[in-house]
Amino acid sequence: MKKIRLNRYLAMCGVASRRKAEEVLEQGRVRVNGKIVLLPSLQIELGITEVTLDDKLMLPEQHIYLVVNKPAGYVCAVTDKYDSVIIELLPGKFQGKRIFPVGRLDRETEGIIILTNDGDFAQQMSHPSFGILKEYEVMLNEPITDKALSRWRQGYSLKDSPHWKNENFPDSHVVKPIELSKLDKGDDNNWVRVVIGEGLKREVREMVRLTGYSTELLIRTKIGKLQLTGLAPGECKELDKEELIRKINEGGEV
Repeated sequence: MKKIRLNRYLAMCGVASRRKAEEVLEQGRVRVNGKIVLLPSLQIELGITEVTLDDKLMLPEQHIYLVVNKPAGYVCAVTDKYDSVIIELLPGKFQGKRIFPVGRLDRETEGIIILTNDGDFAQQMSHPSFGILKEYEVMLNEPITDKALSRWRQGYSLKDSPHWKNENFPDSHVVKPIELSKLDKGDDNNWVRVVIGEGLKREVREMVRLTGYSTELLIRTKIGKLQLTGLAPGECKELDKEELIRKINEGGEV
């Protein structure tokens, strides 16, 4: 039988994050098989151990996996004092489910993003070590020259941008695209296609700025091999975990 730490179990039940769950434990509000427990590391047997909070039985939440086509003007957060948040786009049945965005798109960036209440899945999808690439289409303020493309491909060090100062890399670390090419959009030749792997803060916008251009429109079109095609801005689609992972790893559309 699978065992997990008590603080992780409480997080799975939607009580709070693991850290917040430890605060609840310290308050003596949690009982395991009828006895008050303060130790976050206590091992819980899934489906066997009884855990209560304030005498209410705690059961793991059903995991939810949503793909959203984020429009501009929304912040990738659960709450925000000043801006609309991406959670507001979700249908009513998903409200109050402790769903959060996996990774981030800045306020004005559009395109594909995953939302879930599965913390382990979110970590797997967002951490660079798992190698999930992200693809973007960028409309620049003017057509890019071959010389500028060549310079962009060489990359920039973290110290070149104030937005990267708190990243967990040395200043000498080079930020550069994995793939970069001009994009044919008919009469409009201001577009480029960019593939990145790290996902630093404002990574694509900053590389555009450092190359000497400005970003008029930025759209994320792929997460791994999962491509945004038919999902309208502001809409979401629910997938099961296996289908979502398959589409990210092997290819698929939403």
